[in-house]
Amino acid sequence: MTTQSPNTKKKQRLPKRTFWWQVELSGYSNAEAIQSALFKLGSRGTQDLSDHVIAYFESEDFKSSKGIVGSLGKALGPRIKITVHKLPAQDWESGWKKYFKPRRISKRVVVRPSWEKYKKKKKEIVVVIDPKMSFGTGTHETTQLVLKSMEKILRKKEVVMDIGTGTGILAIAAAKLGAGKVFALDNDEDSFINAKENVAVNKAAGKIKIAHTTLDRLPKRWPKKVDLMLANIQRSIIEPMLKTMKEHLRAQGRIILSGLLVEEDAQVFTMIERSGLIVKKSFRDGEWMCYIVKKA
Repeated sequence: MTTQSPNTKKKQRLPKRTFWWQVELSGYSNAEAIQSALFKLGSRGTQDLSDHVIAYFESEDFKSSKGIVGSLGKALGPRIKITVHKLPAQDWESGWKKYFKPRRISKRVVVRPSWEKYKKKKKEIVVVIDPKMSFGTGTHETTQLVLKSMEKILRKKEVVMDIGTGTGILAIAAAKLGAGKVFALDNDEDSFINAKENVAVNKAAGKIKIAHTTLDRLPKRWPKKVDLMLANIQRSIIEPMLKTMKEHLRAQGRIILSGLLVEEDAQVFTMIERSGLIVKKSFRDGEWMCYIVKKA
């Protein structure tokens, strides 16, 4: 899951990331609660490894490992044991391989890494994802909620836009589920590169166009209106974007929103209504919510 900045006025080349902060946490009683708290604190991804949780933060989020321990300790409580490591950027992919196995995400969608074999069953759609500097492998509840919702409502030949595409998992799934054209964007350069590679691995380049940009700076040849928009992004990032998203939506179009916590439900409903949209359906998975919205 990656973020999309609504206020960028110029397309900027982001500095090359050299490392990530890898934080290991133990001594908690509720893994879901810890992961939700880490998400609020800015984590770009987490892994629940039964006896401990691993969280990843961007290198620029904290100046030092002491700063991380101090900030997280204050937010999570003194009983939580926190260990911090610097994870070199080039080690991200090899580190993730230990935990990434083929996994069924919805009734039809299965996600697998290229290094794992999987025998496809009838009517299944297999999405191949090799994560590098992005977090979007289908293991997080928010990604699963979007995939399950999209499987139910996507119509054949529809035009789809994926905002904050990350690894490209949602865009690729949309193409394989029957979308006519898919347009995916991300303002993070590493995500943009990784998404392009994953689209190529899935042989979906004919259906999917990817851009390193923001919603207010779409390429000239991209469509002005689409049938379905996907946004798996935090509420604080989605909120100022919603009116612009509505402008790019066809009359009968829909938006699938996720990356939103259950405790934010009332705020999200207000946010959606103020943007001239209405909630058609909502779904929950653990601490996370997903909304299907349309024009009022």
